[in-house]
Amino acid sequence: MLRSSLQQAVKSTVQQPSLRDAQFDVDINEPPPMQTPESVKPFSNSGACAPIPVQRLQLVGRVDNIEVFVDMQAFNNVPMLPTEYQPMLPLFIQVLRVLSTRVFQLDAGALHVFVDRDSPIIAFNRGRALFFNLRFFVALGHADVVGGNSSASHIAGLTQADVYAYWFMTFCHELAHHFVHAHDAAHGFYMSAFAEEYMSKLIKLFRK
Repeated sequence: MLRSSLQQAVKSTVQQPSLRDAQFDVDINEPPPMQTPESVKPFSNSGACAPIPVQRLQLVGRVDNIEVFVDMQAFNNVPMLPTEYQPMLPLFIQVLRVLSTRVFQLDAGALHVFVDRDSPIIAFNRGRALFFNLRFFVALGHADVVGGNSSASHIAGLTQADVYAYWFMTFCHELAHHFVHAHDAAHGFYMSAFAEEYMSKLIKLFRK
């Protein structure tokens, strides 16, 4: 029952509606596809992921069918991806696409990339649409690892497996919000369940 619910939740991930569509800015309020066990009932909606307000997001392009947005407030209302991020974007798309298609069996078109200036938001889930922050991929040194820049001092010991594992867990975190909005015991339960369900497929990516 749990496995089926997790798989159905992944399949329910959607491509975001038009920014002009009022439904784009709704909270995650669909009923969960399975009943949450009593022992992990949500406590409240406090502490839930906070999506960037819809009016600040500007679609600036698509790469391999994945839409790319910028936080207009963070970049002085300039509707383009900052030049310093442009070489790193294909590397991030590569990681997200591999995880979506080969691990979660999810159409990569249901994913979205965004970049902002200094928020703490690594990723967010808006109405079952998943958004991932390119800025963190760069700041954590992941772009250097995936791009083969082994000389970067801040990535000593970091491998591609580490990068994929990090974003795999980010996927699991955001997919758990398909079931519950809050960061509570219920969210932790579903995040762990997603990790357990799909970890074997992640491991297969790096088997010699």
